[in-house]
Amino acid sequence: MTGGPDLRVRLGALELAHPVINASGTYDVLAVAGEHGLGAVPFSCYVPKTVTPEPRPGNPPPRITETPSGIINAIGLENPGIEAFIADLPRLAGLPVPVVISVGGARPADYLTVVGRMEERLADAGAGPLPPIAGYELNVSCPNVAAGGLSIGADPEALYELVSAARPLTARLLI
Repeated sequence: MTGGPDLRVRLGALELAHPVINASGTYDVLAVAGEHGLGAVPFSCYVPKTVTPEPRPGNPPPRITETPSGIINAIGLENPGIEAFIADLPRLAGLPVPVVISVGGARPADYLTVVGRMEERLADAGAGPLPPIAGYELNVSCPNVAAGGLSIGADPEALYELVSAARPLTARLLI
């Protein structure tokens, strides 16, 4: 036997070497690459920190606290916004694994803005090298400001509407 059992899995049309994927924002591949190179990614797919249309500063500290039964975090989706994210994306061009972009927003239209803008950039072949973008993770655990703070993921109808609106924007994976 060479290398152990076959752990390949499929996520839609995407075939992954094994089922281990990082949760969005929990692994800074560029920080690790500084020490070990981009080839040292231990995941079969990389999910960067959630990106929103506009920059977000996140919540003020404290953002993380321990409890007797675990850890609670309230990071607040701190990110540079879609334009800065796109500008930085070529730094991931040497990744040996596919990338799934985590998309967030304060309202459903924000998700569509990010997916649409990413697709525009991906269609612009002359804009430089990019990592292999396999699809999008719709971070629907974010509070929907337009719905009084209710998470889109907690409302089946709102979730259906969001996915239905996002699907025509991309042929890539939507999770």
